[in-house]
Parts: sequence; C-alpha cells; structure tokens
Amino acid sequence: MTEVGMPRPASVVDLGLRPPRTTPHPVSESRTAALERFRQLIDCAADLVLLVDLADDRIVDAGERVCSALGFSREQLLGRTLGEIDAESLDHPLQMFALQPPDDPAAVPRSRSDLVVTRLVGRNGREIPVELSIQVARLGDRAYGILIGRDLARPPRQAADPLHNRFELEQCIEERTRALRQEITERKYMEAALLDSEQRFRDIAVSASDWFWETDAEQRFTYVSERFFEATRVARVRVIGRTRHELVGEPELNRFPEKWRQHFAALDQRLPFRNLEYGIVSDDGSVLYIRISGQPVFDQTGLFQGYRGAGTDITVQRRAEEALRLAHDDLERRVAERTRELQNEIAERNRAEETLRLLSAAVHQSPASVYITDAAGRIQYVNPRFVEITGYAPEEAMGEKPSLFNSGYTPRETYSQLWRTILSGSEWRSELLNKRKNGELFWQQLCISPIRSSGGQISHFVAVAEDISVRKYYERRLLHEANHDRLTGLPNRLLATDRLTQAVASAQRTGRTALLLLIGLDQFKRINETLGHAAGDCLLIETARRIAELAPETDTVARLAGDEFMLLGADLGTTAHPETQAQRLLEALAAPCQLSGQEMFLTASVGIALYPDDGDDPQVLMRNAEAALFKAKECGGNTYRFFTPEMNRIANQRLTLENGLRHALRRGELSLAYQAVIDSQTRELVGAEALLRWHSPTLGHVPPDRFIPMAEETGLITAIDTWVLHTACREAAAWQSGRKRPVTISVNVSPRMFRGAGLIEATTRALNAAGLPATCLSLEITERLFAGDTPETVELMRELVRLGVGFAIDDFGTGYSSLSYLKRFPVSTLKIDRSFVQDVTVNASDAALVKAILAMAHSLGLTVVGEGVETWSQLDFLKTQGCDRIQGYYYGRPLPAAEFRKFAAAAGPVPPA
Repeated sequence: MTEVGMPRPASVVDLGLRPPRTTPHPVSESRTAALERFRQLIDCAADLVLLVDLADDRIVDAGERVCSALGFSREQLLGRTLGEIDAESLDHPLQMFALQPPDDPAAVPRSRSDLVVTRLVGRNGREIPVELSIQVARLGDRAYGILIGRDLARPPRQAADPLHNRFELEQCIEERTRALRQEITERKYMEAALLDSEQRFRDIAVSASDWFWETDAEQRFTYVSERFFEATRVARVRVIGRTRHELVGEPELNRFPEKWRQHFAALDQRLPFRNLEYGIVSDDGSVLYIRISGQPVFDQTGLFQGYRGAGTDITVQRRAEEALRLAHDDLERRVAERTRELQNEIAERNRAEETLRLLSAAVHQSPASVYITDAAGRIQYVNPRFVEITGYAPEEAMGEKPSLFNSGYTPRETYSQLWRTILSGSEWRSELLNKRKNGELFWQQLCISPIRSSGGQISHFVAVAEDISVRKYYERRLLHEANHDRLTGLPNRLLATDRLTQAVASAQRTGRTALLLLIGLDQFKRINETLGHAAGDCLLIETARRIAELAPETDTVARLAGDEFMLLGADLGTTAHPETQAQRLLEALAAPCQLSGQEMFLTASVGIALYPDDGDDPQVLMRNAEAALFKAKECGGNTYRFFTPEMNRIANQRLTLENGLRHALRRGELSLAYQAVIDSQTRELVGAEALLRWHSPTLGHVPPDRFIPMAEETGLITAIDTWVLHTACREAAAWQSGRKRPVTISVNVSPRMFRGAGLIEATTRALNAAGLPATCLSLEITERLFAGDTPETVELMRELVRLGVGFAIDDFGTGYSSLSYLKRFPVSTLKIDRSFVQDVTVNASDAALVKAILAMAHSLGLTVVGEGVETWSQLDFLKTQGCDRIQGYYYGRPLPAAEFRKFAAAAGPVPPA
C-alpha cells in the first residue's frame, strides 16, 4: 500500500503513558534500564515483534526484524496504527482481547493471547503473510498488545527456536511489567506532590492582590485566577477559551494599532513581555484598565506550550492619572485663555492706537474732501484735499459755515432737509452743485454724519465730500451715447422709439397726422464686401448727413440699425404730401458720392406709414412701416411704398409661420422622410437622404422651401439641424443589422452649423448616442458655404473627415460653382441638381453639362449622385456616362421611417418603383 503522512512518533520511553504536556515529569532509571533490555531482546529475536497501545491502536515499539521485513525504520513505524500496515485489519482480534477494567485498580493485570493469520503491508506495497501471537497485558490504567509474528513466506525454522525466543520474550515482558509497575508507583508520588504544589499555587493566587493566567499554544486562556474576575467584573465565559484579541475588542486595538502590532509580533516570536497596559469593558459597561506581564512556556523537548503570567488592576491608578492630567490640562487651558485675553487686550489697545493713527493719516491724506464742524455748523477742521477742491485755505475756512460754498442753484428745501436729518442723529447723503473760491461751479457727492459725545449728545458733524464733476460729465456723455448712434451721432433705436411714442401722443392730443418713413439702403452689403467696412461706415455717415439736411428741424432723424434710418415728422398739417418728401429723399440719396477714391452710386428704398391711418400704436406703426419698406425692396429698390392692408396680411402670415416654427420642434411636429440612394451598376441600396417634413395642426403641411429659409433667418435652424442629426443617425443604425453592405445616411446641414465647434459636438453626440459608425454618415452642404471660404470652415470639415464622416455637395451647379473649392474643401461626393437631370435626354446643353460634371468629378476622385431621376431614359443616360449613384422617384419616393426600415431590410437589387 502507499505510504501516507507520518504522524509524530511516540517515544519508546512514553509507552503511551506520557502525562499532559503542561506537567512534564522525569523518568526513573529502573524503567529506562528495563526498557533498554526489552529493546535488546526484541532486536535479537528472530520473529517479528510489535508493541501496540490498545487505547488508540498505535505502535509504541518495534523490533529490528519487523522493521527490516516491512522496509520501515523504527522511527517511521512508531506512532502508526495497525490499520496502516495490516491488509486485513487487526481491529477485530484486538477488540476481542480488550479487557474490562479491573474492579480493584491495585490488582495484577490480566492477559490473554491467541494466534491469528494476516498480511502486513511493507513500504513498497509488498504484502507479507504472517502468523501473529497476540498477548494483551494491562499496566495501570492502560492496556497494551504484544504481537509476535512469524513470516509464513520464509522457510520454517527448527522447532526449538520459536520456543526459545518466546521464552526470552516472556521473560522480557515480565521484567518490563515490573519496571512499569515501579514507574506507576513513582508517578503516583509525583502526581500527589504536583497536586500539593498546585494547591499552594491556587491558595497564593486567591490571596494575592494580583492575578495569574495561562494560555495554550493558540493563545487561548486555559486558566485565570479568581482575583481577575473579582477585580474586573468580567464573566468567566468571556475569558476562558478565548484569546486576548477577543477579550480586548476591536475599539481598543484600533486606538493603539502600533502597540498591539508589536505585542502580537513578540508573541509570534515566543518572547516574554512586560507591563502591557490596556482597557477592557466589564459586564456592566464600565471601562477597566489592567497591566500584565507574560513568559513563554516550553516542554522538555523545546515544544512551545503557551504563555503564563500575572496581571494587576490599574484602573484606580489610571483614573487618578487621568484626573491629574485633566486638572493639569484645565489649569494650562485657563492660563492659556487668560494669556490670550491679555494678549488680545494689548493687541486691541495697540490696534485702537494704530487705527486712530491710521484714521488720522487717512483723513489727512484722503482723496476726498473732509471737514469737521461743531454742533452749530462752524468748521473746525479741514484736510488738504478740502483746500485743493474748494480753493479755501484752512485759516479762511475755520469758523465759517459750509454755506460758504453755496452756488445758488440748490433749492433751500434741500438744506432744510439736510439739517433735519443730521440733527435727528441720522446720516445725510446727496449730490450738490457747489462753488469754488474762484467762482467755478463743481458737483460734490456729500455725506454728513453726526458725532456723539460720551453722554450721547451730538457734539460735532463730519462731512466727507467727493468731487464728481468728471463723473457727471461722463454720465451725460454715456446718456448721450446710450441714446445716440456712435457712428453718425443720430438718435438710435431706443431714442427714436421714445420720440415716436411722444409724436403719437402729441398727434392724439392735437388731431394731426404723424408721418413715419423708414429708409433702407439698397445693396449696402455689396459695399462692405467689396470696399470694406471702413468705406461702408463713410457711406452711412454721408447718408445720415443727406437725410438730416432734408428734414425740418422739428423732425427726428435716427439710425435704427445697420443701413436702416428713420425720419419722423410730428404734428404734420393736412396739406402735407409724404410722397413728395419720400421722392426728395430718394433723389438726394441717389446722388453720386466719392468712396475710396472712386465715384459711387447708391439707391435707397422707403417705407411710409401714417398715424392714425396705418396704426394708432407706436409699435404697430413701426411694424407697418417696416412692411412697406420690405415691399419697396421687393420691387427692386430706389422707390417708396405706402403701407397697405395686404402687406399687413402677408406680415401676419409670416409672423404666424415663424411662431408655429418656434414651437414645432418642441411639439413633435417635425419628422423625417428617407429617399433611397441606389448603386447605378448593382442596383443595390447604398444610402438614403434624410428629408425634413413639417406638418402643423393649424397650417397643415408646410413645404420645406417655406420654413427652412425662415429657420435660417431666425436662427432656429441650429436646433433643427441638431435634432435631424440625432434622429437620422438613430434610424440609420437600425438599417445596418443583417446587411453585408452598409447604408450611408445623408443629412443636410445649414452653413450656420459651421460657426464654432457646434457641428463637431452635435455630430459626435449623435453618432455615439445611436452607435452608428462615422463612416455611415454623410453631411450635405450647399455651395453657399463656400462663399465665405474661411480657414475655420476648412479645418472643421477636416476634423470631421478624420472622424470618418463624409461630405457631399448638394444641388451642384445651381449656386457659387467653382472648381477651386472642390480642391480646397475635403468633399467626397458631388450631387448633380435635378434641374440638369430633368432634361438630360432632350436638351443637349444639359446633357453636355452633366457629362462635364461627371468627367470633372471623377478626375478629382469624387463619387457622383444624380438627383431627380424619374424615367428609365434618364437612368440609362446617367448609367452610360458613369454616374455612380442614383436618387429619384424612379426607385421610389421619400418614405416615413417605419416604411423605409422595411425597404432597407429587403435583400438584392432594388426594382423600379
């Protein structure tokens, strides 16, 4: 059988009778000599001899012959059970020889023997058949089995040898039995002495003021004297069988982690410790403090047995120390507090003196004029700044009253209020127009405060005055600038609106007519773009001058914004002719002028509204005049138009459309339709364009060409484009499932989105939210974007291209077409406008233009999409000329999201619609 882990072998001297390890005892010389003789006999015996302790079935001795036969050393056999070397288990023969304890412990032990045949298993697994003679003997309170075996596999020896050997063994056993009896007698004497010693120890432990304790090798308490439980009022169950770690508890361990780490490290090294102090919680919840010392305990073989030591209660001492410490801390705290109080008093006195000194210096060097009067108002002190502002020397001001500075422009009531306020004990603040010594007028911000004596009576007044003449000047200037145009000097929109309100109110009182003309320059933007803003500013100044020269002095000429001016005629008579005045304005403004060294001609448009015919409210009148101006510009400019009800109707429609559009996105009235983009060669679906739709509950279906320009004009297009990006990417992500070839979604974006980093942020968020690869998104832009041709736009597009997003030029050929921007801007797709595709089979010019676009785009490596394909002949022409992709009604109209999802799920070539 296989060798198993070896238990610690028992010593032959022990014979299973070793006392507990905590009470070692010496072995007598007579027993040692007997055991040595027994060993010599069994080593000389020709048979196999084993000595077994029947209490645990373990081998306590073995002869040389059995060790040689089994292949084990004696040390390897000692401590093993018979079951480990017996193939057929010897439990049953040993059990049948087990003896009942004798009635008289002093009686001579009985013994029995028998023969059994079994097989013993050696070290290498070889089985040896043996015949065993088993003899059982009881020594003291223990029973032993003496096994004498014959190897049946070896040839039989002469009959005389077994009998002789057996006789010798029996003699040896008798001798050993006598030795063991002697040892038992000695052990009883020793045990009695030990009990007596232990009783003395317990008597000392009970009467001592300290207590004693013991732990086992696992640091668990095995003994604690009663003095500990009396002193600490801790239940025994909380101590015996538990470790010091459990007794102390986590709070105490966590309070002093380093102390306990060192203590446990010393225990691990089996070192003695002294004067370890710690707190424990008694059963009544109070905290007690103890001090202990300990010494490690080892047996005769050097095996660690545990710790034993003594402890004492130091709670009274610790509490006295704590009380002393608290008293000392309290004394130190009081001393420190009193010291701080004294220091604060000294510091406060120093601060007061320093403050007084600084206050005196501050008043003397103050940039404000400071003077102090007595209760009657006579000046007693002035600072240098007072002299600088008023021009009066100190000796000239002393004894005088502040009325010395009166300019005569301040009402007497103001001074009366001043004296009532300060005599009541309150502070007075105001602005006064005063007079210097030289007669010059100046504005002062004046603050006068009463000063009370220790008795609470007003004894003095202190006045702090600041010269605010410069501030007053700038206030007037800022007021003028707030109400006037900085470039032309004319009233601005704010002042013009106020003047219009006054004119309407005056006309209502007098029953006269008020005339409002709005003038807007034609093509003013062209001047800024060609000659620059400086030239444009010169033109605006000249326009303001010409309008002001024509306007009567009673009229108001204002610049509202940009190139828009206003002429307001108040209290006009019934014989006034507005058209005559408007015509004179047009002629004056159409006269040539010199700009940047060249002669320029510029025209204007005029919108006319009259009170009360075109409105009895200033805002309504202004709005109607704007509508008339808009109509004049629509008629080509250089003309004037009166407001008509039809203009009001159109303006109201426009306002209704704008208001509805502002709420359309929030109310969920916007939606997307998707039109397929087909590969011209394979007829497979390769993409789709997202088309914006608006269905209003009040306006019905609103065409994109009506609301998209308005969205761009009002700035709503940014929020709408962001919503379209998110919605289209979310839908496109659903199309990709199960497709071998990805479907690209094309989204139109306004040029406004290219201002700043808003487009990059909106695109990145839309792609991440939908989980759509950037390569599946194409942004469609119009040629209007290239008119600005700014480096910021190019860099923004390149940043998106680096992310994987593509760019397509929509409606190519209908706007600012230039081959140069195809090279500068990172576009990958070009879409031929439907207006060229529509007549490509019947109009040679359109056909030639489409061919040229295709050749040019392919030479630049661009993908070309033909838009508006509706017939087979158009498809055939584009396909023959190499157009890459097709979009139009031939393959289907734009579909709602749900229907297009089904359309995209279909595999194979797309059939005509």
